[in-house]
Amino acid sequence: MTNPSRKHLVLLGAGRANLQVLRGLARQGRGDLGVTLVAPHPYYIERGMLPGYVAGDYALEDIRIPLDALVEASGAGFVPAHVHALDPGARRVQLSSGDAMPYDVLSIDVEPVVDRDQTEAEMPGARRNALFTWPLESFVQLWPQLQSLAAERALHVAVIGGGRAAVELALACAHALAHPHGTRVTLVSDENPLLASEPPGLQRRMVARLKQLGVTVLQDRCTGLDGRELQLASGARLVCDAPLLAAQPGPPAWLLQAGLPLGEDGLPLVNELVELAVLGDRRDDEPVQPVRLADVAERAAARARRRFGRDVTVTADDTLVEGRPNALERAVQNLVDNACKFSEGGTVEVTVRAGELRVRDHGPGLRPDDIPHLFDRFYRSVEMRSKPGSGLGLSIVKSVVDAHDGEVLAGNAPGGGAEIGFRLTPA
Repeated sequence: MTNPSRKHLVLLGAGRANLQVLRGLARQGRGDLGVTLVAPHPYYIERGMLPGYVAGDYALEDIRIPLDALVEASGAGFVPAHVHALDPGARRVQLSSGDAMPYDVLSIDVEPVVDRDQTEAEMPGARRNALFTWPLESFVQLWPQLQSLAAERALHVAVIGGGRAAVELALACAHALAHPHGTRVTLVSDENPLLASEPPGLQRRMVARLKQLGVTVLQDRCTGLDGRELQLASGARLVCDAPLLAAQPGPPAWLLQAGLPLGEDGLPLVNELVELAVLGDRRDDEPVQPVRLADVAERAAARARRRFGRDVTVTADDTLVEGRPNALERAVQNLVDNACKFSEGGTVEVTVRAGELRVRDHGPGLRPDDIPHLFDRFYRSVEMRSKPGSGLGLSIVKSVVDAHDGEVLAGNAPGGGAEIGFRLTPA
């Protein structure tokens, strides 16, 4: 019989963040948490190693990592399926298997996609004639066929795309296909300057390497493909046996249609459980350095003012602590955001004094029964269960504070309202 109080975490996609969650669960145990990984395939393809695979530096088994052992060690279930739709209101995911999977907490780290309908509209013939680099699974399966053709005769290969990934792919193709018959590679980089957003030093090195490997660069835009040549915006035509489309991918349609809050990059905002797992698994990656808590508090307050339109004040001394600045900033931001979200109005006050950082709101305060559990994973007070949230924000705070050998604080402020924070040893 299903335990109705048992939380169900669903991990959508076998991306790095979700694999980090599984590693954390394998190490720490999942307790009474039910966990399911949903992904099209039971392995992870390391996208950063794709140019090395194309160049011949890596075999397919080097970049395609099986997940079976990690899934088993974490105690998670695995469902091989694609996502068709997401309903955040009902907390359900519609899968290609026909199942509607319920969840309490959702972590999304899926492979980005190229909108093939849009690509076809912009470059008629692309769907039929181009080899798309996304999804990665299809590309890594088809790439050996192109290698076999180049081993039989010289080819004219065109890499279509203007970003760094396209440049790296063009270099890898030129390295892999030049022998034995002298296959030539052209990079159709669109009409903008090549690598315009990259540092000048990197631009120079990349351009020099393209010249060294004999890659022709055309600052032109592909407007169509017919199987024999590319049509370009300038009116020119380029003979091409094998067009490789390295278009910039984006979020899948089901994610954009779900109504989730997205960041400036168009991707979902960081999931709190992923953040918690990463903090637990990689807390030593960020170097320790002197951190002025007043600066951390001011930045968190400024973001909260913009996000919530609330009055957030900071009163701080010059306390310095030895800490990891990004982790501390995440913890303080969670405290300030919580105070803004869970109090109806009034000023949110941040105070820093002698190594203590406290955030006070002017809401109804904390129930005594809730205080001992505030920093537990997934804990939500009765009053908060009808409001959005995962119940993980304060768990992240405690994880960060524990990593700094500090102490979390929670209670009711004199005169009303909740006061939550932490105490660290001053430097």
